[in-house]
Amino acid sequence: MAVLQDEMVRQGGLLFHWRSFIPLMLAPVALAAIWEFGVFDFWFGEAGEEAWVLFCFFLAVAGQTIRVHIVGHVPPGTSGRNTRLQRADELNTSGFYSICRHPLYLANFIVFAGILLAVQVWWFVLVGVLAFWVYYERIMAAEEAFLHQRFGQAFEDWAKATPAFIPVVSRWRSPERTLSWKTILRREPYGYFAIIAVFFVMEVMSDLVVEGDSLEQWLHTDFIWPTLFAVGAIVFVVLRTLKKTTRLFSITSPENDS
Repeated sequence: MAVLQDEMVRQGGLLFHWRSFIPLMLAPVALAAIWEFGVFDFWFGEAGEEAWVLFCFFLAVAGQTIRVHIVGHVPPGTSGRNTRLQRADELNTSGFYSICRHPLYLANFIVFAGILLAVQVWWFVLVGVLAFWVYYERIMAAEEAFLHQRFGQAFEDWAKATPAFIPVVSRWRSPERTLSWKTILRREPYGYFAIIAVFFVMEVMSDLVVEGDSLEQWLHTDFIWPTLFAVGAIVFVVLRTLKKTTRLFSITSPENDS
């Protein structure tokens, strides 16, 4: 058993370095699945399909909002979106970390679930969930091995009382730190835009490519998606430019951002 656990930790360490890119491996699978898009249109009509896609979009946004809340309360010196090495100057045990040990990955799963469900293809949802499980289970094992080495008994006590992934809401303790909007705007400027971009591309593929709608017809009937994409792109570019060219979002403690 120890050998298997060590192998999972080793694999998790490797996946940690590539965690920003490996999910893109599902892109070809998504392109194959998109050709089966339209289950809700078949059963419930165009209005039913639009309602389902919007539900999935807001589910993904909810997951990103949870992530933003977590990031806004974490202490400086944590890994965040860093992919080069594990970092943790403090052991987070309050806020969402009081109800599960890996709340950021739980938030990521909610975002991922919204995207998977929006495609409306059962086997794509299954493949995506299995890929997420195999992928993140190993990363979580590697992170916990690092935290155990870093914090010892304090980590063991917290880990024994706190579930790994499925949250226990009754254990909630308010975050010990106040919400830092500078940290959020510095570390999470593209989360919402990424969701908007993915749904925008899915709508383009399903309506213009698969269903064969004209661009004029699509812009008239589904104007919400190009509008959201345009607004999201502008906000994203402004925030990234401010981050790269000004000290508006700078914080006093050093932090590794990517």
